Amino acid sequence: MTIQMTKEKSEELIEKFGSPLFLLDESLFIKRINEVRDAFTKSYSNFKLAYSFKTNYLKRVCELAFKENVLAEVISGFEYDIAKSIGYNGKQIIVNGPYKPFNELTKYVQDSCIVNVDNKEELVNLSKIAKGLNKTINIGIRVNLKVGELPWSKFGFSLEDGESLSVVKEIINEHNSLKLKGLHLHIGTNIQNPDYYKKAVLILPQEILGFQANE
Repeated sequence: MTIQMTKEKSEELIEKFGSPLFLLDESLFIKRINEVRDAFTKSYSNFKLAYSFKTNYLKRVCELAFKENVLAEVISGFEYDIAKSIGYNGKQIIVNGPYKPFNELTKYVQDSCIVNVDNKEELVNLSKIAKGLNKTINIGIRVNLKVGELPWSKFGFSLEDGESLSVVKEIINEHNSLKLKGLHLHIGTNIQNPDYYKKAVLILPQEILGFQANE
């Protein structure tokens, strides 16, 4: 249902629900989900779309993503709990963020979440937890790299100084309980030019995994 917003309608809704008041166009939200998914699945048949809970973690919004078979991307135990309350299982949850306390990491491992590792301490803790629980878990690593004139994110493992490649080798050779399944990067916010993302995804596999990606 589409509501034509006017000053009178706004005042009516505020009178009914209180202020501040947030309105979501559910049909447009779902439409955008399908547009993104359709665009990527044309080239990548195993593409999975995840919704960033930090963008808007109002439960109704997250429920819409869940009903559309969108994975949950969370950065805190608070957001993880929201995802679980909606019905997500661990394998449908991707955990990002630069700060993951030991007790929360334990919970993520127990639930078989996909964890994108942000630093060496986190990597060691994950390995220790997984071994203690006799589990093998899938992880990704966050890579920071400079793309064009964008501000340079310092979170994650540096591509330029070889740290990210070193961590990949460490995971393969020293952490039998961890399986590297992905590379994660955050190159900025409010980026309007998709060429920046193209540059980033072409650089990563060549520099870290040793092969040239196709444009």
